[in-house]
Amino acid sequence: MKKIATLILLVFLMQQSYGCDFDEQSFLWWYFKSDLICSGKVINIYEKDSVSYNVKLSIDKVYKGENMDTLLLTVNSYPEWSTIISDCDVHMKIGDQRLIYAKKENNYYYTGGQESRSNLDSVIRKFHPQDYSWLETIDSKVTDFYWNWNEFDRGPVPNNLDSIVNKNFNIQVVDSSSIHSVMAFVLCNIDEKGNLMESNLFYHSKANEKQTSREIYGKFEYLNPETKCFTDFQRESIKITKLIKKWTPAIFCDKFVKSQVLIKYTYKNNKINVELKN
Repeated sequence: MKKIATLILLVFLMQQSYGCDFDEQSFLWWYFKSDLICSGKVINIYEKDSVSYNVKLSIDKVYKGENMDTLLLTVNSYPEWSTIISDCDVHMKIGDQRLIYAKKENNYYYTGGQESRSNLDSVIRKFHPQDYSWLETIDSKVTDFYWNWNEFDRGPVPNNLDSIVNKNFNIQVVDSSSIHSVMAFVLCNIDEKGNLMESNLFYHSKANEKQTSREIYGKFEYLNPETKCFTDFQRESIKITKLIKKWTPAIFCDKFVKSQVLIKYTYKNNKINVELKN
């Protein structure tokens, strides 16, 4: 019983330690959201108030942002379950070697709370071992790729989607013998001006499901699979999608960006249903 209790406690502590390092956000998300990324050692700690504190770091290397030898950094905290949690519940200590992802506001840098990937060097190397190699190779000026639908500050919005679908979709292509399995996912590439660049079938029937992707700095960027259409319903879905040429573009880091989104087409109750999968 004692061993089980100890195991439960360890699992709980690990969840608390890494609970606010949101793994659903990619390395690229954290990279472009941060104003300063650096590695260094904590050399002093200054109490600030009950929910945050300041630390001073000796900087070993700057990967993004202005070069500096030392950094005065505010570590923010946040309330959770009536408890104040600082820096993902890992309090900085003098002598800690850390990789810092920081934001800047009013000429002051801050990290921690629920907006940080900052952590001990040993923790980063264990749970995000690729960070350092990516930081060595990434070019901060290269942003010309299609953002995954989980990355947007604001996702792309198709103009007049329902109107275009309802007016133009040829309902005769629906096979009534398999009416409950009629489905198509069409992947749309939208540029930063809101123009539809490509639209291709992304999803087959369940028995023939296929997904093509490649990984860029920890983020899966979904490509146009160019897969074969098996049904008239799928072909019609792609044809109609290409009529939706104008979109309100996605926003990331306060800028219009190229983006990708899935449109899901289904047929039910004698009606074509459309859903954006962001």
